[in-house]
Amino acid sequence: MTKCPICNREKTPSLPFIEGICIECYLAKKPIEPVRLKIKRCKVCGAVFLKGRWEPDPSERVEALAAKEAEKALKKRFGPYGFEAMVNWRGDKFKAQLFGNEGSYSMPIEVIIEEEKTICPTCLYRRSGSYEAKIQIRSNSGSVDKRTFDEVMKIISSFSYDVRSSVVSIDELKEGFDINLMDKASAKIIASAIADKLGGEVKTTYKLISEKGGEKRTRLSISLRLYSKKGGELVELNGEPALVVRRSGEPAKVILLPSRREIKLSKIEPNALKPFSGEAHEATLQAVLPDKVIVLLEDFSTEEVPISSVFGGTDMGKYLLVESENGRFLIKREMVL
Repeated sequence: MTKCPICNREKTPSLPFIEGICIECYLAKKPIEPVRLKIKRCKVCGAVFLKGRWEPDPSERVEALAAKEAEKALKKRFGPYGFEAMVNWRGDKFKAQLFGNEGSYSMPIEVIIEEEKTICPTCLYRRSGSYEAKIQIRSNSGSVDKRTFDEVMKIISSFSYDVRSSVVSIDELKEGFDINLMDKASAKIIASAIADKLGGEVKTTYKLISEKGGEKRTRLSISLRLYSKKGGELVELNGEPALVVRRSGEPAKVILLPSRREIKLSKIEPNALKPFSGEAHEATLQAVLPDKVIVLLEDFSTEEVPISSVFGGTDMGKYLLVESENGRFLIKREMVL
C-alpha cells in the first residue's frame, strides 16, 4: 500500500500521487501561481473586448473565458502526470477539478482578472459625433408615426451587439428620423431588414467627405422611404381586394383575398396599391358548417360565406364582411383597422 513519505497518508482515488508524494504535499511544495486574464473594458458603457469583438455587460462570458485560461494553465502543469483539468465558477470563486487514471482531486484556484480601461469604438464615435453611414427614414405620407419608429427600434435591437452597437445617434426630424452609424456594412444590414419587414424603397448614395494622401473617405447615405400602408388596412392590388398584414417578427405582407396569395410589401411598387373601393360590413359569426359559415349583420340579416373565403379562423365573434367585384370575404375583426 502506497503512502506519502511526507504526511504518511495512503494513496486513494480522492488523493492521487504526483512525483511519489500525495497531491496536497506536492501543492504545498510547488504552489499553483494565480492565473491572470487581461481584458479591455470600456470606461463609458462597460462593454468588454472578448475574442476580437466588443460585448455589452458580458460578466458570464468573462468568467467562462477566465475558467478556460485556468484550464489551460492546469493542463500545462498537470498534463504530463496524466491529469485532465476542468474549472468552473462557483458563486464567488473558481474551483478546479483534476482527474485521471490515478484518481481525482478538487481545489480552489485563484484567477486574477486585470482590466485595461479604454473607450470602445461606439462610445468613441458618439463622443466625436462622427459617423460613416446614415439611414434616412421617411414615409410616403409625409411623416413617420411613433408606431413605425418603435418598429424600427425593435428591428435594430434584434441584431447582434456588433451590428446594433454601430448606431451612433438617432436624429428625430419633422419629416422622419435619421439613424447615424459608425460603419457602412451595419447600415446596409439594418436598412435591408427594415425595408424587408416594413416595406419601402431603398436608394443608396455615397458622398466624399475627405481626401488625404490619395485615400478617399466617403459617407454612405441610405434613403428608405416607407409605405404609408399600415397593418390591417384594406387595399386593392391590381384591382384585387387585399389586406396589409404585419405580423410580429415577419416582413410586412399583402394578402390577396381571392387567391390568398401573400406578397412581401417590399416587392410591390407603392403606386400599385390603391384604396379599397368595395364595401365592408360589421358581422358576427353565428355558425360553422362543413363548407361555409353563417354570419349575422348589423341589420339582423344573415349571410353565407364559403370557408375558403374566411380569414383569421372560424371562432365565434366579430368579423368584417368585405364585398367587392371579386367576391365576398370574411375577415376576423382584430385583423382589420
